[in-house]
Amino acid sequence: MRCFCLSCRRRSDAAAASGGDFARSSVEEVKEDKEEEEEEVWFDANEVFVEEKEHNGGREAAAAPFSSSFSSSKPALFRGGVSKWTHGPLRLENALSSATIDEELPINDTRGIEIRTNAFAGKLLVRCRDVPSREGDEEGNDVTKKYFANKKRTFQTVVQGRFLQKGIKCSEVVTGHEFESRFRRIPARWLVSTALKVIRKLTPGLEANITGNKPFIYAPLCATAQVLRADVPGEEPDVTTATSFAENTRLLGKAFDRCESAISSKQRKRLFNSPEFGSKYEFLPELVYTFDFYQHIFVPSTFGLHIGPMLNVNLLGHLPEFEPPQIMAKIIREKRGSTTGVGGKEGEYLYRINMYHEKMFDEKFTRASSPDVLFNIG
Repeated sequence: MRCFCLSCRRRSDAAAASGGDFARSSVEEVKEDKEEEEEEVWFDANEVFVEEKEHNGGREAAAAPFSSSFSSSKPALFRGGVSKWTHGPLRLENALSSATIDEELPINDTRGIEIRTNAFAGKLLVRCRDVPSREGDEEGNDVTKKYFANKKRTFQTVVQGRFLQKGIKCSEVVTGHEFESRFRRIPARWLVSTALKVIRKLTPGLEANITGNKPFIYAPLCATAQVLRADVPGEEPDVTTATSFAENTRLLGKAFDRCESAISSKQRKRLFNSPEFGSKYEFLPELVYTFDFYQHIFVPSTFGLHIGPMLNVNLLGHLPEFEPPQIMAKIIREKRGSTTGVGGKEGEYLYRINMYHEKMFDEKFTRASSPDVLFNIG
């Protein structure tokens, strides 16, 4: 098993950042570039959990007060009742839609979701384990079963399309989640710290504020995707039926084009975790980009976070009332006229899809949720 200690990771990152080591590092890692080892996170989770618990001595930080009142102003999507949801217990909606009545978006199908904003146009597909396809959609059901067969994965999102603006730097585009209200029943700080440390081991470029008034989690888009492709139009893969994609980053140019052998997915993710490195690359409107995101930590069918055998979290009792997690990407950059950050930041979405779970609207479930139920320690 590859060593994940701090000194080894620093040496590895230093080698990755050195221009002279691109070719050598990519040759060493191309052998590993079949699929990410999904089991690696379990070792890290246990290690971090024990370290953090010992460091804090099990001290509990003051949790945010939990409001016992259940708001009567439920979103419009609940009016018809969750029993009518096509993909219950989940429902996807386009948060950027201007339509009066929000449309339920497909899950586990081969059509995908058409997305178009001022910055990006393309298609997005969502696959979730243990979530039904549309009734009668045999093709979507078959492809979904094939995808999850013999894998620990629970969730996949594939995004393919073209950027519609010039000058968008790779370092400016992030994916993640953001909320307008505080989380309910914020866990002990050492538990939050443990979870973030585990996630940062996978995505070192992560930025997060979990305990603030407007929580957010952001990570570089190019460092988060398990597979990234840049293709000439007409040469991009068919994402509607394919269940796997090969990394292809040569058209990103510079370091990616100079190597004798292709830079691996792991190598690319480490490189783009550096904002300085990402700022040297731009998304080109003349290319078609494909991003394949998959994981086994978040379980959409239950809204559970399986961070490790010693730490499992159910998000339903913690999310702000009626505020869902998202499938999202946005451009975050300094406001025009600001060179020091004093002027703040501005954002523009590439896409934003809200993911609702039926128990978000179940008053009995919400009131019954407790820290003892939400956390499985040991």
